[in-house]
Amino acid sequence: MKKNLLLLTFVFLNFSLFGQGLDLTMKNFSGKKSTPVTLTNSPDKTVSCQSALPSYTQGGGLSFGSHSSITDVVPGIPTSILLADDFPVTQQAAITGVMVTGETNNPGVVNSITLDIYDDNGGDPGTIVFSETFAGYNSTGPVTLTIIPTNCPVLPVGTYWLSVHASTQSGAGAFRLFADPNPFGQMMHWTDPGDFLGTCPNPSGWSEYNDCFPNPPTPGIVMQVDFCVPTPIPTLGQWGLIIFALLILTFGNVTVAQPKMSMASGSGMNFSIQHIPFDKASFTRWLFIVALALFGVFTIAIQMFGYELTSADIPGSIVAIPIVAYNLHLIFGASESDS
Repeated sequence: MKKNLLLLTFVFLNFSLFGQGLDLTMKNFSGKKSTPVTLTNSPDKTVSCQSALPSYTQGGGLSFGSHSSITDVVPGIPTSILLADDFPVTQQAAITGVMVTGETNNPGVVNSITLDIYDDNGGDPGTIVFSETFAGYNSTGPVTLTIIPTNCPVLPVGTYWLSVHASTQSGAGAFRLFADPNPFGQMMHWTDPGDFLGTCPNPSGWSEYNDCFPNPPTPGIVMQVDFCVPTPIPTLGQWGLIIFALLILTFGNVTVAQPKMSMASGSGMNFSIQHIPFDKASFTRWLFIVALALFGVFTIAIQMFGYELTSADIPGSIVAIPIVAYNLHLIFGASESDS
């Protein structure tokens, strides 16, 4: 029984993969039109840009195609073949979008799409520096995927590698990316981590595409990578400097205000930590005013200028608001006392 089940599985694999087009050589797709599909997880958490940079574009026509990945073609039997291609980052930038074109062997369900960005390891993809998985779509033909990453890290100048791969249901078969026969930079690399093909490409690393298919063309993935200069945002260190400056200001105000209060009361006391000036009613009033004003500033910045709150803004504000309120209650309280 087990032997028959294994035999049926092997036959199904051969039919569904090789019979449906697991020809890993280049295939002509000229004349095909693609449907646009946008993939995003959190539209409100994309990169905040100060200015756009020129996009990196490779390939102008949908002329050729090659397999990008084969995953869970038969449920419970995971297989994978991954492609990656290089792209340059000419100045420190964040990726705001990636566009690729591909299709499945047959109409069917694409469970998910994953975008991986690798650093460069001597001309091969190295370590993954960014990875995000998106919900899939129903495949009825070629699609142009616009992938909008969430909080993509700022990339220093250098060479990076892009890989887009899919998890498909068995009826859809393999997912292939369209490729261009005349790429910029290096030809695309590929790997077979599950050793599905058995010989080439390298199951434990990356190989050039032509290591397995030495005849031209030398392909590269048809892709567009969009960049921008990210908007500088306050960090916890910047909030720390703000709070430190407020504390110094507070010490100066207390040093000035305490002798005035001592002279007014006739006690003649010098500075003492036990007699720091404080008026509860005045402080409470200014605490409300400062909190309301800061809330208004953040609201205007978010609504009118597209500012995005950082993880440091809320704790920094919680610490800064009472310090500012205390200083205002000292300054204006002293003015009221003088009058």
